[in-house]
Amino acid sequence: MKMIREMLRYGIAAELAHEHCTRLLTILTATEFKGPRRRRSKLELAHVEAFLPKALAAGRMSLALGTALQFESGMRQKDVIGEWLPVPAGEEPTGIVLRGRRGKGWRRWANGLTWADLGRDLVISKETTKTGSLVSHDLKEFPLVMSLLAQIPAERRIGGLIIDETAGRPYAEFAYARDWRVIAREAGIPDSVWNTDARAGAITEAEDAGADLDTIRGSVGHAQATTTARYSRGAIGKSRKVAQARVALRGEQNSH
Repeated sequence: MKMIREMLRYGIAAELAHEHCTRLLTILTATEFKGPRRRRSKLELAHVEAFLPKALAAGRMSLALGTALQFESGMRQKDVIGEWLPVPAGEEPTGIVLRGRRGKGWRRWANGLTWADLGRDLVISKETTKTGSLVSHDLKEFPLVMSLLAQIPAERRIGGLIIDETAGRPYAEFAYARDWRVIAREAGIPDSVWNTDARAGAITEAEDAGADLDTIRGSVGHAQATTTARYSRGAIGKSRKVAQARVALRGEQNSH
């Protein structure tokens, strides 16, 4: 509905100024629509461990490394693989560019990780696309990521980090998710679990491990801890600690 409203606003602002757009936007503005249910799925460690060897066997190091980075760091898919942004009219299409479909002009790859971002110390510091928060991750603390990096020769460590093997450039829009699903099915990952659920899986595992929400919030770049809490899906760590504390209290009370 948000996209439809934006289209109608464009219809009003454009030279065409369709009266029907004005009428329909007025109706939609006064109408409330029930939002979709929050997702409950999460990518779990078992999923990732099943996915990585399947991706490597298929010659898709990009999918393996991208997934490992998303799960271990909690970074958004877009902040790992990048996105294609329109090149402004009249500007030279330099950098990594791609011709848009149906005469949509040039698009430039941006916001994805590059080998230069890793540096010699393998510490990433990146401004997130959604909130602009600066997050840092020491890849040496991510065993799944390190095991994959060790398999990539030095001569290939240039340019974008996640490169579509079939196209020889960063993934085009939707291609990463599409190709990821093919491998995910081979790995036995349910279709209800998406690649973007890696962020929820990372946050849930962190809370299960005993990390407090504010610490997790800082590591993933959320502005509010309430947002982090929404990504924690079925974490049992705190519940387990509460149960253990209650049992311990009963033991103390019974000893008196």
